[in-house]
Amino acid sequence: MATGLLAGLGAFGVWIWFRVPFLANPLFVAETLRQGTLTRSQLETATLLLPVLFWLVIALIALVIGLGFLFTAIEKRYLTFLKDHDH
Repeated sequence: MATGLLAGLGAFGVWIWFRVPFLANPLFVAETLRQGTLTRSQLETATLLLPVLFWLVIALIALVIGLGFLFTAIEKRYLTFLKDHDH
């Protein structure tokens, strides 16, 4: 199941890289900035989304760290259970 989800996520990433490069391809955005072809609405959208995405990444990192601590605590509990019930 995880492999399918990761494959789907990768496929979505590739699709959005080519279909909507403004949202996913920093090289495309940098080139449009150099050429001066970035529209005002695209610049406003990027400016509005940057703080939101920053905090979403921070929240994702916090979630991963929290899950790591949770899984470690569960593993310790199972190891204690197995040690107590060892014949």
